[in-house]
Amino acid sequence: MLEDLHNSGRPWAVERAQMLESYVSAFQSGQISREEYAELLTDLSRMDIIESDVNDIVLKSKLITALETAAKLLG
Repeated sequence: MLEDLHNSGRPWAVERAQMLESYVSAFQSGQISREEYAELLTDLSRMDIIESDVNDIVLKSKLITALETAAKLLG
């Protein structure tokens, strides 16, 4: 999913993929707590709801799937 976002050619999708990757990396390395990680994922998912320029439903769906996958790290 993240690869699709990176290769989409849409700046918003590339930015979200990079943000998600950095959150996952920070959580896995212990740089942020479970609570911080959960909050960052929630914030990232809300960003797309309020941004009007994000109207590509396929890419939105891929981002949501990537966020759900990342949330599974919380157990």
